[in-house]
Amino acid sequence: MTPSAVPLVLAVHGSAHPAYRAAIEAVRDAVVAVIADALADAGHPRADSPDVRLGWLDHEQPDLATAAAEAGAADRPVIVVPLLLAAGYHARVDIPQMLAAAPQAIVSAPLGPDPLLARALLHRATEAGASEETALVVAAAGSSDARALADVETVVAELGRLHPGPVRSGYLSGAGPRIADTVASLISAGHSVIALTYLICPGRLADTVATEARTAGASAVARPIGSCPEIAQVIRDRWLVASAS
Repeated sequence: MTPSAVPLVLAVHGSAHPAYRAAIEAVRDAVVAVIADALADAGHPRADSPDVRLGWLDHEQPDLATAAAEAGAADRPVIVVPLLLAAGYHARVDIPQMLAAAPQAIVSAPLGPDPLLARALLHRATEAGASEETALVVAAAGSSDARALADVETVVAELGRLHPGPVRSGYLSGAGPRIADTVASLISAGHSVIALTYLICPGRLADTVATEARTAGASAVARPIGSCPEIAQVIRDRWLVASAS
């Protein structure tokens, strides 16, 4: 089977937020384009585009199990890439349970903590007006899972190697410093601060990140990562590795 014949299902958390679905569809479109480019570079016809579908954990249909079953019809393998920035509860528990009856599904690692995510955050920081001196706060949802927090901190450390100014983390919940506290601490030290929304799409969490960061004095809040080229590249890489296995 050629790589382009292996379908890809993006495992999506879902949200009732009105902007969420459009943002996820933009991610899917970016993935289709970057995979088509990779196949063309490898000598495959550009028209031989991959089958890329969405499978939802909540709020929307088709659910992940249905999307994987339909994409993997006739015992065809299907690659599932979780659109998650860390290996928390959804990656470790929800997705395996949902795919228990889909033995043809090959599940990749989540997107985090791929180093390209740090470049995606830098992309959004630059877009939001950051200079080399600006302090950046990677504002994440948070988790009670220490492994998920470690994934976030790995990306924060990578961003710190790319950006000359201070780079810190802040969380809405779970262990670790709160977003407002991190922003306020950096401002008290004399820095101008931009908060980087470490989420893929708009939604309730992204709105809360923005509110907390602005209330604490951040000069700007970068939009969620969304369809940054780096996200599409991470998904492409996950798909290529899994397709070759």
